[in-house]
Amino acid sequence: MALPAQAGDNEIALSATTNFTTDYVFRGISQTREGPAAQAEFDLTYGIFYAGIWGSNVDFGGSGFGDDIASIEIDYYAGIAPTWQGISFDIAGLYYTYPGAYDPAGNFDYFELKTGASYTFNEALTLGVANYWSPEFFGETGDATRSSSRPNTRSLASCSISSRPASAAGSVGSGRNSPTTPSGMPA
Repeated sequence: MALPAQAGDNEIALSATTNFTTDYVFRGISQTREGPAAQAEFDLTYGIFYAGIWGSNVDFGGSGFGDDIASIEIDYYAGIAPTWQGISFDIAGLYYTYPGAYDPAGNFDYFELKTGASYTFNEALTLGVANYWSPEFFGETGDATRSSSRPNTRSLASCSISSRPASAAGSVGSGRNSPTTPSGMPA
């Protein structure tokens, strides 16, 4: 994923990313029933502004009436990522959609507002926090807030807590991903 340009960068940048994974996991829950996923992302940046679209196959099972509940997810996002005295900020709107989803009890599509900040101490350590808020979460379950913090080190450890539906997830691994990437899309 292309990182947002900083102030003074007045060029439009376009980027595209593809990803193939053995299981699309979003906030600790498999979105493909532990099956493989093909994903694509297109980003546009200009200075501190960015926008993009991200998509993946999903598998939420069947409806019992021969219909798949959902088979595709397409997310749209736009935001601003300024820096101030070494602190990187990220403020964005994200809209998650499930075209053609079969859900007679509610609507899967939802909006989230993301706010985040991170600080790089040195090349080996960046600390950051992010908060996601939705006025009407997935499946029309009401408002929801999810906050997370993640160090960016060679030995990555992360933890997140979510409300409505209540869940908690954590992981330990290896990587150099920033907690405040421009899109906030799943890796």
